[in-house]
Amino acid sequence: MPTTATEQSVRTETRMKAVAATEYGGPEVLRLTTASKPTPVPDEVLIRVRASTVGPANSAMREGRPFLVRFFSGLRRPTAIPGDAFAGEIAAVGRDVTHFAVGDRVFGTTAPESGTHAEYVCVPEDSTLELTPTGVSDAEAAAVADNGLTAMLFLQDVANLQPGQSILINGASGGIGTFAVQLATNVGAKVTGVCSTRNVDLVRSLGADAVVMAAETTSTTGNETFNSSQTVWVDFENERTRIERDTGSSELITVRNESGSVTYNVEDNSVNRYDFSFNRTQNGISNLLRLVDENETTFEGQERLDGDETYRLSFEPDTSEMTIPGSVDITVWFDTETSLPKQIHMVAESSEFSINVTQEYQRMSVDEQLSDDRFTIDIPADAEGPDSVEVNAEDSDSVEVDATSYESLPALRNNTTQDVPSPELPEPYSFDRGHLVEDGDETSVILRYTNGANETLSVSQHSTTDFNYSESERFDAVEFGDRTGWYSEFNSNDTTVSMLAWDCGDSRYTLSGSLTESEATDTAKAITCE
Repeated sequence: MPTTATEQSVRTETRMKAVAATEYGGPEVLRLTTASKPTPVPDEVLIRVRASTVGPANSAMREGRPFLVRFFSGLRRPTAIPGDAFAGEIAAVGRDVTHFAVGDRVFGTTAPESGTHAEYVCVPEDSTLELTPTGVSDAEAAAVADNGLTAMLFLQDVANLQPGQSILINGASGGIGTFAVQLATNVGAKVTGVCSTRNVDLVRSLGADAVVMAAETTSTTGNETFNSSQTVWVDFENERTRIERDTGSSELITVRNESGSVTYNVEDNSVNRYDFSFNRTQNGISNLLRLVDENETTFEGQERLDGDETYRLSFEPDTSEMTIPGSVDITVWFDTETSLPKQIHMVAESSEFSINVTQEYQRMSVDEQLSDDRFTIDIPADAEGPDSVEVNAEDSDSVEVDATSYESLPALRNNTTQDVPSPELPEPYSFDRGHLVEDGDETSVILRYTNGANETLSVSQHSTTDFNYSESERFDAVEFGDRTGWYSEFNSNDTTVSMLAWDCGDSRYTLSGSLTESEATDTAKAITCE
């Protein structure tokens, strides 16, 4: 049979550029190389790849971990061009292809095969291949082919999600999670998305418009126990929130919107007004949402709680930046029918404190209709209080902690007059991120460093020296240079963590992480006290 013009044009170019690895390892093993350009058989199309993706599966294939993947990618070294998602345009078609033409913009996946981290790839016409909608970029289409199809597979084929059912999506702001929220909402399911506080805006934009939460909290510190109840209404669409809190000794009602915040104390008949407004991460649901912010989550199984079937999940928060090293264990129970939380239990312990907190949710719902009256307070005319105070006013007892994160040291230094340490850390530690924390008239700078092996070091500078380490039995006095500090070692999550604290004038510095005593004192010695 004679060769068609399109097939002939493909064969005139026999080589193409590709990204491949000749050994297993990290991203550094990837090389830009050349490979044989594929030629479509009669039922295939040749795609000129404009965009692809890199995800966990690609990384596993590149690293050869777990070892099982090497049975697919090569026992000694990777043998195939990586990548399975693609978006681009059709460069040539086989003679039996009828649904696509040269020049069509398309997207899809080669899974379970690979090869999309190259200039060209061939796929069968009847494979996972679709025309790219108008207005959708190649990068956006490739992301759909990767994470979107993965989310659809689990929702449709594994979970068999149906309209009216409830689903909890953990990691709702991630690559797969963002698609899962939208797809589940489109099916007509009741979606609860769990994410970090910094991603509340994103998850809200994908689904829920309002959240209502009622909870009772019991906190035990030492021999003292405190009980409180709280109900929160959050209207994301109109950016307003109402919080009613009863501690037994006081009843507070707070409303926030775009113009500011008002808190009314019922017992004292007093009111405070603050010039800071609605904040999505300070509306009462942050304690639940921030559990998964960079924390490891483990599914513990199903358990009956207060007569209801629940899913039990445990969380391991990052404790490397605690001023006093210790352990934090958190367990959350979610209702199996509604996917809403039933209870949170947290235990935080160190040599200096022990805190046990249980929060029970009597009611939590999403997308409930909230009237304007819910976000107003009927304040008596004789209520005492100032007309307005600034959020950072020194005379305010209700000022909230202001914490800001920075990705670089120069950016942090440019935004504070506080002394920012410049430690000389042992290799291979490098700067990861910094935090500036302002709580009334107290300011702290926290710097976090990593060594690429899941080990972290934290260097902190605080504008207060209230805690007396010399009175603690867990800390030993150490001398380094002309300074005196306090050193101790703790076991946290089966890892030994050291901590060194010392004072410089009116400031206190702390250094914590996986360091020996000599490494800690040598590092502290090099930090200039300003």
